[in-house]
Amino acid sequence: MTDISTTLTDIDFLQEKLDFSEISPVDFENLVFHLLDEMGFANLIWRKGGEGNSATDGGRDLEGTFWTILPAVSKEEKYWFEVKYRTNQLEKTQVQSAVLNAAGNNSKDNVVIITNKTISNPTLDWIKEFQDTNKRPAVTVWQGHDLELLLRKNPRTLAKFLPSSLAFSGRCKVIKSKFSNLMLLPAGGELDELWKREKNTRMIPI
Repeated sequence: MTDISTTLTDIDFLQEKLDFSEISPVDFENLVFHLLDEMGFANLIWRKGGEGNSATDGGRDLEGTFWTILPAVSKEEKYWFEVKYRTNQLEKTQVQSAVLNAAGNNSKDNVVIITNKTISNPTLDWIKEFQDTNKRPAVTVWQGHDLELLLRKNPRTLAKFLPSSLAFSGRCKVIKSKFSNLMLLPAGGELDELWKREKNTRMIPI
């Protein structure tokens, strides 16, 4: 996949729900890595996944840090990310395993479980019960709908991994950026669409 350097806005994206099934589990991991980088997380490294990870997880998860700048104080917090790609709802046992593994690592301030799907209400209840008696690490879950909101706020990652989410204006910006910055010509299908759009535009009476 190719990096782009351009500014995309809301009108450059289709408003339909994102379809994460378009990408593979490995690309989903890479999407999360690039999203975290775009959001400002630093010192991102892959690590071997904990026991119980399925083959679709790729056996890799992430560590990183994030600086919070406040008027009175600035602090760096350490994050532990568990990436869980699923075709169905994420299992409660996997969430429990991820949280307990992170809790056993005293150097982490936060654990974030990221899935393209959802988790059940009983699983959310378990997380709340755990948090009531364990203040550290702080546990956060990014379900598919949360991930969609974050991606729309960080459109470079969205355009890179889910280009089908782009409206025609967005695709034009990406094509222009690839040519200007990387000297990459449009693909055949992209040229066909550009030509078709141009012809339709010229046929519209003024």
